[in-house]
Amino acid sequence: QALRQRVMSTPEISPPSRAHVASTGRTAADLRRIIIWHDAENCPIPQHPMDGQAGGPYDAPKLVRTVLLEALLALTGESEPSDASRALAGRVPLEWSMVLHHDGANGWHPSDSNMDELIEEGINLIEPGRKGGAVDMKLKQLISSTVSERAVCGASNTATLAVLITGDRDFSSNVKALTEAGFRVVILHR
Repeated sequence: QALRQRVMSTPEISPPSRAHVASTGRTAADLRRIIIWHDAENCPIPQHPMDGQAGGPYDAPKLVRTVLLEALLALTGESEPSDASRALAGRVPLEWSMVLHHDGANGWHPSDSNMDELIEEGINLIEPGRKGGAVDMKLKQLISSTVSERAVCGASNTATLAVLITGDRDFSSNVKALTEAGFRVVILHR
């Protein structure tokens, strides 16, 4: 287990501030794919810019890079990103599913314009509906579907880093399924 605290300059977001590595592989050199499932209800993305300056430009690319580097640091156990980790974060294909019933007027959700920037960076907004517990149910469904689909096609998962960003503890069975399927797993949480 690797627990680490990291601080970002945005006061509104506790970016994934702790990390737990649930897999045995601690190298990133052979990664070919990164999948992120993001519980944006419990780990929100800020409405304010990444530099914390009100009125400044929102920096969606910086947010994406920061989260990728956090996941790679947790995986490798490095204290600071190496040049290899920085290069890897820029070249490995990324699939990021952010599950959130988005309301741009909610101060804990990205504004509509910030959401547009995040989508331009490749983050997929998944709408779970308004029902209580819908975000967790949707995340569990997405993770289970990935494990099942990869098993059906016989794909090797050892070169895939699975990242779960959440503040909940409801995903232990999903993490177990991912590790048993051969994924390298990192949990980023508050």
